[in-house]
Amino acid sequence: MNEKLLKLRELVWPLLEEDNNDYISNQYLTEEVEDLEENPVLKIEDENLDLALQLQGKIYQEEDDRRKGTESKAALFMGSLSLANTIVIGANTLIWGKEIPSGVIKTSVFISIVLAIYTLRTVWFSVKVLERGTYHVLGNEDINISGDKNKYKRDIISSFFKIIKGNEAVINMKVSHLVMAQEYYKRAMFVICLYAFMVFYFCFFL
Repeated sequence: MNEKLLKLRELVWPLLEEDNNDYISNQYLTEEVEDLEENPVLKIEDENLDLALQLQGKIYQEEDDRRKGTESKAALFMGSLSLANTIVIGANTLIWGKEIPSGVIKTSVFISIVLAIYTLRTVWFSVKVLERGTYHVLGNEDINISGDKNKYKRDIISSFFKIIKGNEAVINMKVSHLVMAQEYYKRAMFVICLYAFMVFYFCFFL
């Protein structure tokens, strides 16, 4: 019985999994982990430094693209829901302008409230995705360093390593929030489709 209620709750009001929720509440690395990664131990042989540097740069770019893609989707959710809610408001005017039973109006108000709640939840999580957070990039101080060729490459690889690990928590947090925004977005779209069907029915068959 509890499992069925849990599934019903998840269908109507999805929540972050407990592990993800704990992870988001501790979104930044602890001081111990930061100290550990301040000077990462590189086991790369000198002949593999070029390949390692290339791979680290590729990983860094892929993670940055993942962040940008996540933020773009969140912005898209917000924009499309704004348009959809404008259409619903117009449909409300169309329905309330007719002489229809009070039950229809109450149903319309109820659906509008549910849609507003789902919209707010979608916007809330989308805004969380778009929050800047503490995001690290490769800067001039990481490049302007002394040393011979191999030492320089090792220092750059170490910088990439620290940046990627430092950004991991922020990017994963954004992805988790995007998943929730997407879940509420799907439910909002379902409510809008239901509302559109109701408007069509009452406008043409009543």
